[in-house]
Amino acid sequence: MRLIQHYNDLTEICGLRYSDIGENYYFSRDDCSKTLAELERQIKTRIAFTDVKTPYPETIKMMDKAGWKVAKRTLDWHKSHNGDYEVRLYYKIFPDNKSDLTDKRTRQRGTYPDHHSLSGSCSMGLIDNIGKDWLKSPGYPERYLTLVRLTRKRTKQEVAKMKYFRYSLVFESDVARYFANGWEFDDFLGRNKEINWWDAGKGPKIDGFVWPPKENK
Repeated sequence: MRLIQHYNDLTEICGLRYSDIGENYYFSRDDCSKTLAELERQIKTRIAFTDVKTPYPETIKMMDKAGWKVAKRTLDWHKSHNGDYEVRLYYKIFPDNKSDLTDKRTRQRGTYPDHHSLSGSCSMGLIDNIGKDWLKSPGYPERYLTLVRLTRKRTKQEVAKMKYFRYSLVFESDVARYFANGWEFDDFLGRNKEINWWDAGKGPKIDGFVWPPKENK
């Protein structure tokens, strides 16, 4: 496992699926818990986050036990996974950490250069503020799990667009707010039902947002 500090208030934990015992060797719960605790002591930002997939149940048990919270649940809609397993956005707040306003670092390049992936995973993305291309992501941009960092007030159009694409506030630091799409913990449909939900056209469509809103006649 390793830490990637993207901003002055946000750190990603990478490599939770493997141990440092050997390449691609699945970790034991005890070994990884000690490593996680050590990494937490090294985190200097207000927020830390990671993504965990359900094929790694021991990781989920470990994160829950360590006091991490689930912000959103959905399927892994990366083009190479196509909704194969559930992925969870985990986070933890470190209230004693204060953001260094002189730290101007920006996020490290993602695993996949063609979209906003994380440094250690293809399961979800990370975007700093929203522009015209903020929905750009692989294969299924309307459903690919993405964490959006905002340091400014949104326009009414941006608020409406984020709501249409199911983005809601998940946590905030002393300098920024973070939004993510997907499902609240208790609302997650499960793999088959979520796939059917999208196939039935119930989810937001990439070209479905309309602005200004149509007035009721």
